[in-house]
Amino acid sequence: MLDIVALDKILDSAPMKRKTIAENLGVGFSTFSQKANGHRRFTAEEAIQLAELLGLSLDDLKAIWGD
Repeated sequence: MLDIVALDKILDSAPMKRKTIAENLGVGFSTFSQKANGHRRFTAEEAIQLAELLGLSLDDLKAIWGD
């Protein structure tokens, strides 16, 4: 399950704005916000892209999405 607080902290310290992250993922800002707030699910591809954009490791992803 998505840890919204952990993801929010990572996004707050990201080198780019959330709108830019959404654009890089190929989704609208509203869709990205819904996913980041746990109202919709990220696809596996989006999670991988997000990790690459933010320089996250597999351990970071596990902390956000759980085991």
